[in-house]
Amino acid sequence: MPLQELRFTDIHYGIKGDNPAQVTKNLSGLIARSTPITRLECQLRMEGLQKTSIVGIGDGVAVLDWVSEKLTSPYLACYKLDSFINFPALDDKAIDIVLVLVSPEQLGPIHLQYLTRMTRLFR
Repeated sequence: MPLQELRFTDIHYGIKGDNPAQVTKNLSGLIARSTPITRLECQLRMEGLQKTSIVGIGDGVAVLDWVSEKLTSPYLACYKLDSFINFPALDDKAIDIVLVLVSPEQLGPIHLQYLTRMTRLFR
């Protein structure tokens, strides 16, 4: 399957939160409004990613990505936070941009290609 053009589903500015938990909760609500994934599912998935991996890719950018059986097309979002937040990051710099990629399960291999292209935009 050829890779389609990379298009953001959502772009939001001024996301509030004083810590990763508050930001995650707020992002979960936005994702749930735009996808069939529930707020709780989003929140649990993002919390799990933060516990098991370093989500900050450097220079104030974090990436949260997973696959979901509930989607039929990729969900790609860019969120600009209202202030810098200390997420786990490769360079230990605080985060103010969060990129989210959620792909349908059947596009698992394509998910990595989208992820690569998305992160290259922000390095």
